[in-house]
Amino acid sequence: MVIGPFAAGISIAPDHLKNATLIFLAALAVYTLTAGGHLYSPDEEILFRTTRSIYEDRDLAIEPLGGFATARADDGREFAQYGIGQPILAVPFYAVGKWVAPLASDAQWKSLYGIGDEETSETRIDLAFSPTAEQIAPRFFVSFFNIFISALLAAVLYRLLLDLTEHNFASILATLLYAFGSFAWAHSRPFFTETLAVFSMLLAWRWTVGWLKTPTAWRMIAAGAAAGFAALVRMDSVLLYPGLAIVLLGPVRDASRDQTGGVHPWILFCVPALLCGLILLGLNKLHFGGFLATGYSDQPEGVRFSTPVIAGLYGLLFSIGKGMFFFSPALVVSFLGWSPMWSRDRALTLGVAICVALPILILAKWQNWAGGWCWGPRHIVMIHPFLAIPIAMWLAENWGRTRRLIAVGFLTVGVFVQLLGSSQDFMQYYRIYYREYGRHARVQYDAFDQEYWARYLTLTARNPSDLDQTRDVPIGYAPAPTQHSLYMPQVSQWSFYPKMWRQDRTLDNLWFRIASEN
Repeated sequence: MVIGPFAAGISIAPDHLKNATLIFLAALAVYTLTAGGHLYSPDEEILFRTTRSIYEDRDLAIEPLGGFATARADDGREFAQYGIGQPILAVPFYAVGKWVAPLASDAQWKSLYGIGDEETSETRIDLAFSPTAEQIAPRFFVSFFNIFISALLAAVLYRLLLDLTEHNFASILATLLYAFGSFAWAHSRPFFTETLAVFSMLLAWRWTVGWLKTPTAWRMIAAGAAAGFAALVRMDSVLLYPGLAIVLLGPVRDASRDQTGGVHPWILFCVPALLCGLILLGLNKLHFGGFLATGYSDQPEGVRFSTPVIAGLYGLLFSIGKGMFFFSPALVVSFLGWSPMWSRDRALTLGVAICVALPILILAKWQNWAGGWCWGPRHIVMIHPFLAIPIAMWLAENWGRTRRLIAVGFLTVGVFVQLLGSSQDFMQYYRIYYREYGRHARVQYDAFDQEYWARYLTLTARNPSDLDQTRDVPIGYAPAPTQHSLYMPQVSQWSFYPKMWRQDRTLDNLWFRIASEN
């Protein structure tokens, strides 16, 4: 594996740790300024209840939320379908909220959280909790968990890019394109699990690249532990394993055991990763009755990979409602970096390509590829940091004025898009848009429409149980190319932002709420 500088005279800054710290603090400040200060979706509430159960009861069983996202074990208790990694790490945030809850009244916490006296629990998407300080304060602090993790992720990404390119300025600019030009920014607001999962995998990459430069036992152990923990956060993190294995394959094969205390590097990596895997399988068996069983199989829609792959790819990458390049325009620059990366290091290029392509292809087939009510295609947020690698390679190859201007231009567009995404409560936005302006969307979960999709980007809807049965779908009512995705419009929902702003119905910002109270 070739790891070296791309431009003479520009090398790793001696204060790279300081630069990483500044990137972390800058991302933390920006993300905090656009914080919502509350949970958004039922998915987050389920994760929160697991965190609460761990802290309060030293258990993983939770109170169910109307049958959503939990499965019943043989003993009658309900367990979340999500991994345990994030609820465990969120415990300190919960504990802080528990501690500070008595410092303000119920009314003050309700105002801070965004619940008015006249509003019902539906304002916070049917979370069905009592609006008291004891209930609200822990949720308020847990809502900052991903803001903290997202800022850490940006710092780790910078260090990884710096190790790969040895070009400080290229690494900084590529990191900024990711942190502020992609929907990693808007995605830092909800308590979803994708951010922590990709952060764990990025740590595995960071320590792996560090081992390639300076083989030591602790780096391989840490890399294996981070990769294994990612699976405890989200099971689909394993889709990133093959890419990392490609990068390691040659160097590990040629490694000397003397460099790692006489133990083969694969053993050092695999043992902690396998321990995490055993924990995951054991919990599946204990909670859901089988080593490969998950809580997802208990949901009404089940687990099916039934979307036509072309339709799913179109939806994830290019559709106006969920396309990655609409929501993360800064990452378009990554197309320019694959050739320089291939010319420098083919193993790295192949590994990164697999980390990008495999999750997209698999998730494009999943019936819930769109992720329901959320900002952007959240299920493929895990590939975003890896798209920053070819950007850094391209910038490092020729740190010229033209390339810098191109990167800054895309960064500017990306920042605008993220400000748009970080200004609104996506759950409330979609509720208003789809229910009050519902003529622009079709409900995909009703008895008739759920078995239809716009097949292969056409407007001919076909019944999957009888492929000879078709119907014409008017363009204004065309469902997005998927089935079982909530309220997915083919026309753009973005056009309604100005109207909702004029009605003061979508702005969702913690600091504006505080300022309005004062």
